[in-house]
Amino acid sequence: TATAISISGDNYSGTFTDSAFGDLGLTFYIEATDSEGNKTTSVQYSVKTVKEGDIEAISELRSSNDQLDYAMIAIPYEVQGVASVFSNLGAHANNEWRLAHYNGGVGYQYYPVDFSNFEPGKGYWFLTSRPSDFSLKGGSAVEASDSEPFTIQLRANDWNMIGNPYPFAIDWQAVIDYNANNGRTVEKLVTYTNRQYNSDQTTLNKYGGALLHSSTDMEIQIPVSARSSSTGRIRQTQNRNNLQNFGLGPWVLGLGLKNESMVYQVSSISMKDGAETGIDSYDWKMLPRLSSYLDISFGNEITKSVVPIADQFTWDFSVNSNLIGELTALSWDNYGLESSDYALMLLDVKDQRVVDMGKRNFYQFKFEETSRPFKLFYASKSNMTEYMNLESNFVGDPFPNPFSNILTIPVSITGANAMVQINVYNILGKEVYQSIINRNSTGYHEFNIDLTEGVNTNIKAGTYLIQVTLLTDSGIQLMNKRLLFSK
Repeated sequence: TATAISISGDNYSGTFTDSAFGDLGLTFYIEATDSEGNKTTSVQYSVKTVKEGDIEAISELRSSNDQLDYAMIAIPYEVQGVASVFSNLGAHANNEWRLAHYNGGVGYQYYPVDFSNFEPGKGYWFLTSRPSDFSLKGGSAVEASDSEPFTIQLRANDWNMIGNPYPFAIDWQAVIDYNANNGRTVEKLVTYTNRQYNSDQTTLNKYGGALLHSSTDMEIQIPVSARSSSTGRIRQTQNRNNLQNFGLGPWVLGLGLKNESMVYQVSSISMKDGAETGIDSYDWKMLPRLSSYLDISFGNEITKSVVPIADQFTWDFSVNSNLIGELTALSWDNYGLESSDYALMLLDVKDQRVVDMGKRNFYQFKFEETSRPFKLFYASKSNMTEYMNLESNFVGDPFPNPFSNILTIPVSITGANAMVQINVYNILGKEVYQSIINRNSTGYHEFNIDLTEGVNTNIKAGTYLIQVTLLTDSGIQLMNKRLLFSK
């Protein structure tokens, strides 16, 4: 918008209406034209927007004393201290409200001991037991423009707790693309909302904070042009997947966790050209934990593991939580796995249960200790039994359950001359199926049964009990499981 200016001696003056000011203020330059039509343009000048009084209420917060209900927030204005923002919450007390910032190797820093003011571009953990609406009592916007974006300094090999520096939502993919064009690699955000850690949110909301991993010390730029009109939209877990080249080239599989209190959608395994078996720039280290936690850790304390492309590989990892006794589900999107010539097999080391991840998309267990070990095997289907080379006899959970025709029973045999006996009973205790299988080869096997074969063609839908007995030279393994049969 062009605005005429007047000249009085060495003074130049012009009038701008309110509509000329955006959320961040006004950026302008002076253009002068002489009598011959030659134009001269000045450098750009910026005037920051200053808000007085209540800016607006922030209401996307829970009122709670439970530390699982922390929220990650940011204040996109230069304000007169934390106390001025939270004045309606009263004097600070940990049992009323808490504020903290994660600062890498330093750990958590807490208000008011470690800091007294908000810094634009930083994120903060916030928890309040009082009504959670609060208002900003005035402040000035950050200095930023299309030509001079706001910058954030990141630490190497660490999680950086950042915040939205602008009073509007940001399209994070636009931030990634903008920095890529300037030779900087910016990762996806990890957000925490409603007790859910998620790495699939594409928008950094207004007043929103997030965790951002960086493999190098660098300064990233947040372009004003990344402004988004949408709120944070969380994609489903499968968007962390890329299985088009599974078994043939680079691929990614997201791993999710959910228990009765929390959701963790951050971890993944993948193979990529240029990756290393040890820690490298593609891996993500463990997230900083709250007092209650649920997460996945691979070796070297990483939660996202990227390894070189290979014909076979084994990941050792653990699922961790101090929420003892809660039923927990480890999940993945297996679309594309079953049709591949390669497979992923999950082993629960504690219970010695094997899951074919191409045929099931979750595995449930109950936490009895703070860490539960797992193995994940990747190999061609033709070589998987030999590659797994399991060291003990066991019978895994039959799948699928519920089932309508074929039921698969996973069994690991370490010695020769094994016998597997399968009995199925209805709820009255009557036997409806029996099979005895002699096997003289070691390794992992899957036995398929069909309850409707033979004399059982009229078997009714309902609940059944399966009993699998594995007899080897080293002893007997027994498994009992309820099944739901549907027609």
